[in-house]
Formats: sequence, structure tokens, C-alpha cells
Amino acid sequence: MTDAQRQAPKMAHDNDNLPFCEEELEETEVREFVSDGDGTRLDAWLAARCAPELSRSRIQSLIHEGHVTVDVEPSSAKARL
Repeated sequence: MTDAQRQAPKMAHDNDNLPFCEEELEETEVREFVSDGDGTRLDAWLAARCAPELSRSRIQSLIHEGHVTVDVEPSSAKARL
């Protein structure tokens, strides 16, 4: 993790009712991917590239919580790439 990533905000939104604990926030990671636009669902596409460290269920949760964006906009798990 770079110094810039350590100093980056830990959350994508301000919400007093956080669905996770502080320990999870300490390991914020930013990843960028480029899709070939084959029509695959976003959650399945990410699961194929992030397994085994993140399950498809966890990826769906991250998408739902707004931590995953497509072209700088929040997306849904069923969105097609």
C-alpha cells in the first residue's frame, strides 16, 4: 500500500450507520480494472478476477454499499459490462 492510499479517506460516503467495523476500514484498497465489454455481470466479472480473496457475495455487498464504481458512478451487481 502506498503512502497516498494510507492517507486516503477510508469510506466512499458519509454514513453514521456503518455496516462494518473499524478493523475492516484499516485495509482500504483501490483497484482499477478495464473490461472488454463482453456483457458479463459486474459481480461475476469481478469475482473471476478477485477470487479467492473476495467471494462473489462479498463483492455484491461492496457494490451495494457503493464501494464499487463503473466509469466513476456507483453501479449495481447485475449491471452488464
